[in-house]
Amino acid sequence: MRFLLIGIAYLILPLMAAAEESKLADDKNEKVESAQPDKPEVRTLRAKSGSLQFVVHLRPGVPDPGKVVEAEIEMADIPPIPDPIYGERIPVKGVHLIAKVTDADGAGYTLAYRVHALQDAGQYGFHFTPIRKDNYRLALTGSYKGVPFNASLKVPVGIWPLPAEEAAQNQTASRLPALPGGMRAPASPGAKSSSPKQVESALHAAMERMGESFSLMGEALYQGRRADLKKAKPIAVELSKAIRQGVEASGPDPVYPAWMQETLDAAQALEQSIGSGKRKAALRDFGALGGQHCNRCHLKLRWQLDGGA
Repeated sequence: MRFLLIGIAYLILPLMAAAEESKLADDKNEKVESAQPDKPEVRTLRAKSGSLQFVVHLRPGVPDPGKVVEAEIEMADIPPIPDPIYGERIPVKGVHLIAKVTDADGAGYTLAYRVHALQDAGQYGFHFTPIRKDNYRLALTGSYKGVPFNASLKVPVGIWPLPAEEAAQNQTASRLPALPGGMRAPASPGAKSSSPKQVESALHAAMERMGESFSLMGEALYQGRRADLKKAKPIAVELSKAIRQGVEASGPDPVYPAWMQETLDAAQALEQSIGSGKRKAALRDFGALGGQHCNRCHLKLRWQLDGGA
């Protein structure tokens, strides 16, 4: 009987040890899984082709096979000199855009999708359904001003957590073209401008105030389907005040006082058109303010204002 019990113990103990090891392994796996961050609801990727920049928002941020993926695309042209209305990013409208989704990291089967324009200028969207776990390649193709473009980025499907390289892919804004002589310009409508050179003076303070107000005005007049005069009205008042501040500051050139006064007159004409509820006149006056007056000062005087050559 004693030998029988010992024999049974020899048979049971290894099984008990294996079960305990399996439990410990399961507990370890559960701890690893619980330590992983949740998948992001939205993931933002960036790609460039020539002067064009594409910002792609994916929902869900890390797709699963067999699930619909929504892709919202912001397409902008990055000019060498900031635009007087849009700054450093000009929304690209009316482009015939094709999205090509390829599995096997771009070496497999390709499906092409027509991308549709959304309500806001420069925004497009489409959706697709990846069928299996893989590293997909999303390519955005078309032509702009007669020049073909092709911007691509990676879209992992069913892979979480992402590899370090993928997790870091284009998560920060891609570097914009360098501006000469410490030029200042808002990165986008409504954004405050910045510069490597910070000179504290009444003139520079006025220029900063003017640039910010001008960008906000462009956003109010051009961001939606129609000019938002209610939003633009207080901005127009602030813009006139900012330009008047510039008139009172000392300029770097003999033509500066006269040019700034003409700029103020143009801003007041814009303010009057907005106050009268005249959308077409407001758009015309804003275009004249930026295209004629602001650009004139920028091209002749801005290097001196910013301390450039």
